[in-house]
Amino acid sequence: MADTAIAVTAGSGTNVDTRTEGTNGNHRQVIVLGDPATNAGVAPVDSSNGLSVTLTTAVPAGTNNIGDVDVASIAAGTNVVGKMRLVTATGDEITEDTDDSMQVTIVADDVGIGGGTQYATNSVAADPSTGTATIMERDDALSSLTPVEGDWVRMRGTAEGALWTQDFNSDALLSDTNDIAADTGTIASDTTSIDADTTTIAADTTSIDADTTTIASDTTSIDGKITACNTGAVVLTTGTASIGKLAANSGVDIGDVDILSIAAGDNNIGNVDIASALPAGTNAIGKLAANTGVDIGDVDVTSLANGAINGPAEPTIDSFTQVAINLDAGANQVLVSSAASKQVWVYSVAYTCSVAGTVSFQDEDDTAITGIMDHAANSGMGVGASGNFAMPIWKLDTDKDLEVDVTDAALDGWISYAIVSV
Repeated sequence: MADTAIAVTAGSGTNVDTRTEGTNGNHRQVIVLGDPATNAGVAPVDSSNGLSVTLTTAVPAGTNNIGDVDVASIAAGTNVVGKMRLVTATGDEITEDTDDSMQVTIVADDVGIGGGTQYATNSVAADPSTGTATIMERDDALSSLTPVEGDWVRMRGTAEGALWTQDFNSDALLSDTNDIAADTGTIASDTTSIDADTTTIAADTTSIDADTTTIASDTTSIDGKITACNTGAVVLTTGTASIGKLAANSGVDIGDVDILSIAAGDNNIGNVDIASALPAGTNAIGKLAANTGVDIGDVDVTSLANGAINGPAEPTIDSFTQVAINLDAGANQVLVSSAASKQVWVYSVAYTCSVAGTVSFQDEDDTAITGIMDHAANSGMGVGASGNFAMPIWKLDTDKDLEVDVTDAALDGWISYAIVSV
Protein backbone atom coordinates (compact mmCIF):
# COMPACT_ATOMS: atom_id res chain seq x y z
CA MET A 1 0.00 0.00 0.00
CA ALA A 2 1.35 3.31 -0.99
CA ASP A 3 1.71 6.14 1.41
CA THR A 4 -1.24 8.50 0.53
CA ALA A 5 -3.15 11.11 2.35
CA ILE A 6 -6.81 10.55 2.96
CA ALA A 7 -8.97 13.53 3.43
CA VAL A 8 -11.36 13.48 6.33
CA THR A 9 -14.45 15.64 5.98
CA ALA A 10 -16.44 16.51 9.06
CA GLY A 11 -19.81 14.79 9.09
CA SER A 12 -18.95 12.46 6.23
CA GLY A 13 -16.10 10.71 4.52
CA THR A 14 -13.87 7.67 5.29
CA ASN A 15 -13.91 5.99 8.70
CA VAL A 16 -10.85 6.18 11.00
CA ASP A 17 -9.99 2.95 12.94
CA THR A 18 -10.10 3.44 16.72
CA ARG A 19 -9.97 1.31 19.84
CA THR A 20 -11.99 1.83 22.99
CA GLU A 21 -9.97 2.41 26.19
CA GLY A 22 -11.21 -0.07 28.74
CA THR A 23 -11.09 2.20 31.78
CA ASN A 24 -13.35 5.07 30.65
CA GLY A 25 -14.76 4.14 27.22
CA ASN A 26 -12.79 6.83 25.36
CA HIS A 27 -11.53 6.11 21.87
CA ARG A 28 -7.90 6.23 20.89
CA GLN A 29 -6.70 6.37 17.28
CA VAL A 30 -4.93 3.18 16.17
CA ILE A 31 -2.06 3.22 13.70
CA VAL A 32 -1.79 -0.10 11.90
CA LEU A 33 1.62 -1.22 10.84
CA GLY A 34 1.16 -3.58 7.90
CA ASP A 35 -1.74 -4.76 5.73
CA PRO A 36 -4.92 -5.11 7.80
CA ALA A 37 -6.49 -7.29 5.18
CA THR A 38 -3.86 -9.99 5.25
CA ASN A 39 -2.44 -9.15 8.74
CA ALA A 40 0.97 -9.29 7.16
CA GLY A 41 3.57 -7.16 8.84
CA VAL A 42 1.23 -6.27 11.68
CA ALA A 43 3.23 -5.84 14.86
CA PRO A 44 1.76 -7.87 17.68
CA VAL A 45 1.12 -6.03 20.89
CA ASP A 46 1.19 -7.90 24.16
CA SER A 47 -0.92 -6.70 27.03
CA SER A 48 1.92 -7.31 29.51
CA ASN A 49 5.10 -6.69 27.54
CA GLY A 50 3.91 -4.03 25.06
CA LEU A 51 5.31 -3.78 21.58
CA SER A 52 7.46 -6.69 20.49
CA VAL A 53 10.62 -5.62 18.64
CA THR A 54 12.85 -7.98 16.67
CA LEU A 55 16.42 -6.90 15.99
CA THR A 56 17.23 -8.04 12.46
CA THR A 57 20.86 -7.03 12.75
CA ALA A 58 23.40 -7.25 15.55
CA VAL A 59 24.00 -4.35 17.89
CA PRO A 60 27.38 -2.98 16.84
CA ALA A 61 30.28 -3.29 19.25
CA GLY A 62 31.10 -0.26 21.28
CA THR A 63 29.43 1.88 23.85
CA ASN A 64 25.76 1.73 22.75
CA ASN A 65 22.98 3.23 24.80
CA ILE A 66 19.86 1.16 24.29
CA GLY A 67 18.02 2.69 27.22
CA ASP A 68 16.62 0.78 30.13
CA VAL A 69 16.58 -2.96 29.58
CA ASP A 70 14.89 -5.48 31.86
CA VAL A 71 16.70 -8.81 31.63
CA ALA A 72 14.18 -11.41 32.72
CA SER A 73 16.58 -14.33 32.48
CA ILE A 74 19.92 -15.38 31.06
CA ALA A 75 20.24 -18.80 29.51
CA ALA A 76 22.57 -21.24 31.14
CA GLY A 77 26.05 -21.35 29.71
CA THR A 78 28.69 -18.82 28.79
CA ASN A 79 26.74 -15.74 27.66
CA VAL A 80 28.42 -12.65 26.34
CA VAL A 81 26.34 -9.55 26.92
CA GLY A 82 29.04 -7.16 25.81
CA LYS A 83 30.04 -4.17 27.77
CA MET A 84 27.48 -2.50 29.98
CA ARG A 85 27.67 1.16 30.95
CA LEU A 86 26.39 2.03 34.40
CA VAL A 87 24.87 5.44 35.03
CA THR A 88 23.55 7.10 38.17
CA ALA A 89 19.96 8.07 38.80
CA THR A 90 20.72 11.51 37.29
CA GLY A 91 22.15 9.98 34.12
CA ASP A 92 25.81 10.52 34.93
CA GLU A 93 28.12 7.71 33.86
CA ILE A 94 29.80 5.77 36.70
CA THR A 95 33.51 5.36 36.01
CA GLU A 96 36.45 4.20 38.12
CA ASP A 97 37.06 7.78 39.26
CA THR A 98 33.43 8.55 40.10
CA ASP A 99 32.79 8.60 43.83
CA ASP A 100 29.27 7.21 43.41
CA SER A 101 27.68 3.89 44.18
CA MET A 102 24.68 1.91 43.06
CA GLN A 103 23.05 -1.23 44.37
CA VAL A 104 23.39 -4.25 42.07
CA THR A 105 21.58 -7.46 42.92
CA ILE A 106 23.15 -10.61 41.48
CA VAL A 107 21.05 -13.74 41.60
CA ALA A 108 23.22 -16.85 41.44
CA ASP A 109 22.38 -20.50 41.08
CA ASP A 110 23.27 -23.20 43.61
CA VAL A 111 26.78 -23.42 42.26
CA GLY A 112 27.63 -20.10 43.86
CA ILE A 113 29.95 -17.29 42.83
CA GLY A 114 33.57 -18.26 42.23
CA GLY A 115 32.92 -21.87 41.33
CA GLY A 116 32.70 -23.17 44.93
CA THR A 117 30.00 -25.41 46.27
CA GLN A 118 27.73 -24.22 49.04
CA TYR A 119 26.88 -26.68 51.82
CA ALA A 120 24.19 -26.70 54.47
CA THR A 121 25.19 -26.80 58.12
CA ASN A 122 25.46 -30.21 59.82
CA SER A 123 25.99 -31.91 56.42
CA VAL A 124 28.69 -34.50 55.68
CA ALA A 125 31.82 -32.94 54.16
CA ALA A 126 32.52 -34.08 50.60
CA ASP A 127 35.97 -35.18 49.44
CA PRO A 128 37.26 -33.58 47.29
CA SER A 129 35.55 -30.20 47.64
CA THR A 130 35.96 -27.00 45.66
CA GLY A 131 36.40 -23.71 47.45
CA THR A 132 37.81 -20.19 47.19
CA ALA A 133 41.01 -18.79 48.67
CA THR A 134 40.65 -16.71 51.83
CA ILE A 135 42.76 -13.59 52.37
CA MET A 136 43.39 -11.70 55.62
CA GLU A 137 45.08 -8.52 56.83
CA ARG A 138 48.72 -8.70 57.93
CA ASP A 139 49.15 -7.37 61.50
CA ASP A 140 52.64 -8.12 62.93
CA ALA A 141 51.86 -6.67 66.38
CA LEU A 142 48.28 -7.55 67.20
CA SER A 143 46.34 -4.46 68.30
CA SER A 144 42.76 -3.58 69.18
CA LEU A 145 40.13 -2.83 66.51
CA THR A 146 37.73 0.10 66.50
CA PRO A 147 34.49 -1.93 65.98
CA VAL A 148 32.48 -2.57 69.09
CA GLU A 149 31.21 -5.93 70.30
CA GLY A 150 28.72 -7.47 67.86
CA ASP A 151 30.30 -5.96 64.71
CA TRP A 152 31.74 -8.03 61.83
CA VAL A 153 35.56 -7.91 61.86
CA ARG A 154 38.22 -9.11 59.44
CA MET A 155 40.72 -11.88 60.02
CA ARG A 156 44.34 -10.86 60.71
CA GLY A 157 47.61 -12.80 60.30
CA THR A 158 51.27 -12.62 61.32
CA ALA A 159 54.22 -11.67 59.13
CA GLU A 160 54.60 -15.39 58.34
CA GLY A 161 50.96 -15.66 57.22
CA ALA A 162 49.75 -17.51 60.34
CA LEU A 163 46.25 -16.68 61.54
CA TRP A 164 46.14 -14.85 64.85
CA THR A 165 44.20 -16.93 67.38
CA GLN A 166 43.64 -16.54 71.08
CA ASP A 167 42.71 -19.16 73.62
CA PHE A 168 39.66 -18.36 75.72
CA ASN A 169 41.77 -18.45 78.89
CA SER A 170 44.93 -16.97 77.34
CA ASP A 171 45.06 -14.01 79.76
CA ALA A 172 45.03 -16.35 82.75
CA LEU A 173 47.56 -18.60 81.00
CA LEU A 174 49.84 -15.60 80.36
CA SER A 175 49.66 -14.61 84.03
CA ASP A 176 50.44 -18.19 85.08
CA THR A 177 53.32 -18.30 82.57
CA ASN A 178 54.81 -15.13 84.09
CA ASP A 179 54.52 -16.70 87.56
CA ILE A 180 56.21 -19.86 86.26
CA ALA A 181 59.03 -17.73 84.77
CA ALA A 182 59.55 -16.02 88.16
CA ASP A 183 59.46 -19.35 90.00
CA THR A 184 61.92 -20.79 87.47
CA GLY A 185 64.36 -17.98 88.31
CA THR A 186 64.01 -18.80 92.03
CA ILE A 187 64.50 -22.50 91.33
CA ALA A 188 67.64 -21.70 89.29
CA SER A 189 69.04 -19.69 92.25
CA ASP A 190 68.21 -22.49 94.70
CA THR A 191 69.80 -25.02 92.32
CA THR A 192 73.03 -22.98 92.36
CA SER A 193 72.99 -23.06 96.17
CA ILE A 194 72.32 -26.82 96.11
CA ASP A 195 75.25 -27.27 93.70
CA ALA A 196 77.53 -25.42 96.13
CA ASP A 197 76.27 -27.48 99.08
CA THR A 198 76.71 -30.67 97.03
CA THR A 199 80.34 -29.72 96.38
CA THR A 200 80.86 -29.21 100.14
CA ILE A 201 79.18 -32.54 100.87
CA ALA A 202 81.41 -34.20 98.28
CA ALA A 203 84.50 -32.72 99.96
CA ASP A 204 83.26 -33.85 103.40
CA THR A 205 82.53 -37.31 101.98
CA THR A 206 86.10 -37.50 100.71
CA SER A 207 87.34 -36.60 104.20
CA ILE A 208 85.01 -39.20 105.74
CA ASP A 209 86.30 -41.81 103.29
CA ALA A 210 89.87 -41.02 104.35
CA ASP A 211 88.95 -41.20 108.04
CA THR A 212 87.08 -44.47 107.44
CA THR A 213 90.20 -45.93 105.81
CA THR A 214 92.23 -44.88 108.87
CA ILE A 215 89.65 -46.41 111.21
CA ALA A 216 89.70 -49.62 109.16
CA SER A 217 93.49 -49.74 109.49
CA ASP A 218 93.29 -49.11 113.25
CA THR A 219 90.60 -51.78 113.58
CA THR A 220 92.93 -54.28 111.98
CA SER A 221 95.54 -53.42 114.59
CA ILE A 222 92.96 -53.73 117.39
CA ASP A 223 91.83 -57.10 116.01
CA GLY A 224 95.41 -58.32 116.23
CA LYS A 225 95.73 -57.16 119.85
CA ILE A 226 92.42 -58.81 120.79
CA THR A 227 93.64 -62.05 119.23
CA ALA A 228 96.81 -61.80 121.29
CA CYS A 229 94.77 -61.26 124.48
CA ASN A 230 92.67 -64.32 123.75
CA THR A 231 95.64 -66.56 123.05
CA GLY A 232 97.86 -65.71 126.02
CA ALA A 233 99.93 -63.06 127.75
CA VAL A 234 100.21 -59.60 126.27
CA VAL A 235 103.60 -57.92 126.18
CA LEU A 236 103.42 -54.18 126.80
CA THR A 237 105.69 -52.26 124.50
CA THR A 238 108.00 -49.55 125.74
CA GLY A 239 106.74 -45.99 125.69
CA THR A 240 104.31 -43.75 127.51
CA ALA A 241 101.15 -45.77 126.88
CA SER A 242 98.62 -45.61 129.71
CA ILE A 243 97.29 -48.93 130.95
CA GLY A 244 94.68 -47.39 133.17
CA LYS A 245 94.44 -46.99 136.93
CA LEU A 246 93.26 -49.56 139.45
CA ALA A 247 90.70 -48.32 141.91
CA ALA A 248 91.55 -48.41 145.61
CA ASN A 249 90.78 -51.77 147.25
CA SER A 250 89.54 -53.13 143.96
CA GLY A 251 90.74 -56.59 144.94
CA VAL A 252 92.50 -57.06 141.63
CA ASP A 253 95.70 -59.08 141.96
CA ILE A 254 98.21 -58.08 139.31
CA GLY A 255 100.97 -60.22 140.70
CA ASP A 256 104.48 -59.14 141.68
CA VAL A 257 105.63 -55.88 140.14
CA ASP A 258 109.23 -54.70 140.10
CA ILE A 259 109.41 -50.90 140.15
CA LEU A 260 112.74 -49.94 138.68
CA SER A 261 112.27 -46.21 139.24
CA ILE A 262 109.68 -43.64 140.22
CA ALA A 263 109.59 -40.30 138.44
CA ALA A 264 110.25 -37.28 140.60
CA GLY A 265 107.14 -35.42 141.73
CA ASP A 266 103.96 -36.12 143.66
CA ASN A 267 103.32 -39.75 142.70
CA ASN A 268 100.66 -41.68 144.53
CA ILE A 269 101.39 -45.41 144.33
CA GLY A 270 99.17 -46.45 147.26
CA ASN A 271 100.43 -48.52 150.20
CA VAL A 272 103.97 -49.81 149.73
CA ASP A 273 105.84 -52.32 151.83
CA ILE A 274 109.54 -51.46 151.81
CA ALA A 275 111.34 -54.78 152.08
CA SER A 276 114.82 -53.29 151.95
CA ALA A 277 116.49 -50.00 152.67
CA LEU A 278 115.69 -47.07 150.40
CA PRO A 279 118.60 -46.28 148.12
CA ALA A 280 120.56 -43.14 148.74
CA GLY A 281 119.56 -40.14 146.71
CA THR A 282 116.71 -37.63 146.39
CA ASN A 283 113.77 -40.02 146.02
CA ALA A 284 110.47 -38.62 147.24
CA ILE A 285 108.43 -41.01 149.37
CA GLY A 286 105.34 -38.87 149.65
CA LYS A 287 103.89 -37.17 152.71
CA LEU A 288 102.87 -38.88 155.97
CA ALA A 289 99.59 -37.81 157.48
CA ALA A 290 99.67 -36.33 160.99
CA ASN A 291 99.44 -38.89 163.80
CA THR A 292 99.29 -41.79 161.38
CA GLY A 293 101.16 -43.99 163.82
CA VAL A 294 103.49 -45.12 161.10
CA ASP A 295 107.01 -45.78 162.32
CA ILE A 296 109.47 -44.81 159.63
CA GLY A 297 112.52 -45.19 161.79
CA ASP A 298 115.25 -42.62 162.29
CA VAL A 299 115.14 -39.69 159.84
CA ASP A 300 117.86 -37.13 159.34
CA VAL A 301 116.39 -33.72 158.32
CA THR A 302 119.11 -32.02 156.34
CA SER A 303 117.15 -28.91 155.37
CA LEU A 304 113.79 -27.16 155.69
CA ALA A 305 111.95 -25.21 152.97
CA ASN A 306 112.27 -21.42 153.09
CA GLY A 307 110.02 -20.10 155.87
CA ALA A 308 109.75 -19.73 159.60
CA ILE A 309 110.25 -23.19 161.03
CA ASN A 310 109.96 -25.11 157.77
CA GLY A 311 112.94 -23.52 156.05
CA PRO A 312 116.56 -22.52 156.55
CA ALA A 313 117.25 -20.29 159.57
CA GLU A 314 118.82 -17.72 157.30
CA PRO A 315 116.14 -15.08 156.51
CA THR A 316 117.23 -12.04 154.51
CA ILE A 317 116.62 -9.30 157.10
CA ASP A 318 116.71 -5.78 155.71
CA SER A 319 116.37 -4.08 159.14
CA PHE A 320 115.74 -4.91 162.80
CA THR A 321 113.87 -2.29 164.88
CA GLN A 322 112.35 -1.81 168.36
CA VAL A 323 109.89 1.11 168.70
CA ALA A 324 107.77 2.54 171.54
CA ILE A 325 103.99 2.21 171.58
CA ASN A 326 102.09 5.34 172.71
CA LEU A 327 98.53 5.19 171.33
CA ASP A 328 95.09 6.35 172.43
CA ALA A 329 91.93 4.39 171.80
CA GLY A 330 91.27 3.99 168.06
CA ALA A 331 90.82 1.55 165.18
CA ASN A 332 93.25 0.48 162.38
CA GLN A 333 96.23 2.26 163.93
CA VAL A 334 99.41 1.38 161.98
CA LEU A 335 102.29 0.09 164.09
CA VAL A 336 104.66 -1.07 161.27
CA SER A 337 104.51 -0.31 157.51
CA SER A 338 105.54 -2.87 154.85
CA ALA A 339 106.49 -2.58 151.15
CA ALA A 340 106.53 -4.58 147.92
CA SER A 341 108.35 -7.94 148.29
CA LYS A 342 108.72 -7.25 152.00
CA GLN A 343 107.26 -8.92 155.09
CA VAL A 344 106.91 -7.71 158.72
CA TRP A 345 108.24 -10.25 161.25
CA VAL A 346 107.44 -9.43 164.94
CA TYR A 347 109.81 -10.97 167.50
CA SER A 348 108.52 -9.46 170.80
CA VAL A 349 105.85 -7.09 172.14
CA ALA A 350 104.85 -5.63 175.54
CA TYR A 351 102.16 -3.11 176.53
CA THR A 352 99.76 -1.99 179.31
CA CYS A 353 96.32 -0.34 179.27
CA SER A 354 95.62 2.81 181.27
CA VAL A 355 92.03 1.78 181.98
CA ALA A 356 89.96 -1.28 181.29
CA GLY A 357 89.66 -1.88 177.55
CA THR A 358 90.33 -4.23 174.62
CA VAL A 359 93.32 -4.74 172.31
CA SER A 360 93.53 -6.70 169.00
CA PHE A 361 96.21 -6.94 166.27
CA GLN A 362 95.53 -7.46 162.47
CA ASP A 363 96.99 -6.62 159.06
CA GLU A 364 95.79 -3.85 156.78
CA ASP A 365 93.15 -6.16 155.25
CA ASP A 366 91.73 -6.83 158.76
CA THR A 367 93.08 -10.37 158.71
CA ALA A 368 93.25 -11.19 162.45
CA ILE A 369 96.67 -11.83 164.01
CA THR A 370 95.24 -12.04 167.54
CA GLY A 371 91.80 -12.15 168.95
CA ILE A 372 90.16 -9.21 170.78
CA MET A 373 91.88 -9.31 174.17
CA ASP A 374 90.19 -7.81 177.32
CA HIS A 375 92.40 -6.02 179.79
CA ALA A 376 91.71 -4.56 183.22
CA ALA A 377 93.03 -1.15 184.15
CA ASN A 378 96.85 -1.02 184.31
CA SER A 379 97.16 -4.56 182.92
CA GLY A 380 98.67 -5.72 179.66
CA MET A 381 100.75 -8.37 177.85
CA GLY A 382 104.43 -9.15 177.22
CA VAL A 383 106.00 -11.74 174.84
CA GLY A 384 109.80 -12.07 174.55
CA ALA A 385 111.87 -13.04 171.53
CA SER A 386 112.70 -16.72 170.88
CA GLY A 387 116.30 -16.11 169.97
CA ASN A 388 115.80 -17.69 166.50
CA PHE A 389 115.50 -15.07 163.80
CA ALA A 390 113.63 -17.62 161.63
CA MET A 391 110.96 -18.03 164.35
CA PRO A 392 109.12 -14.67 164.93
CA ILE A 393 105.97 -14.64 167.05
CA TRP A 394 104.04 -12.99 164.19
CA LYS A 395 104.82 -13.14 160.46
CA LEU A 396 102.61 -11.02 158.17
CA ASP A 397 101.96 -11.67 154.49
CA THR A 398 104.00 -9.86 151.86
CA ASP A 399 103.41 -6.10 151.63
CA LYS A 400 100.91 -6.02 154.52
CA ASP A 401 101.05 -3.37 157.30
CA LEU A 402 100.67 -4.29 161.02
CA GLU A 403 97.70 -2.54 162.69
CA VAL A 404 96.16 -2.46 166.21
CA ASP A 405 92.62 -1.68 167.47
CA VAL A 406 92.30 -0.18 170.99
CA THR A 407 89.03 0.61 172.80
CA ASP A 408 88.56 2.86 175.90
CA ALA A 409 92.17 2.77 177.15
CA ALA A 410 95.44 4.36 176.16
CA LEU A 411 98.08 1.81 175.04
CA ASP A 412 101.75 2.16 176.05
CA GLY A 413 104.64 -0.31 175.53
CA TRP A 414 107.18 -1.43 172.88
CA ILE A 415 107.51 -3.81 169.89
CA SER A 416 110.52 -5.47 168.22
CA TYR A 417 110.27 -6.40 164.50
CA ALA A 418 112.27 -7.00 161.34
CA ILE A 419 111.66 -6.14 157.65
CA VAL A 420 112.47 -9.30 155.64
CA SER A 421 112.93 -9.58 151.85
CA VAL A 422 111.00 -12.44 150.24
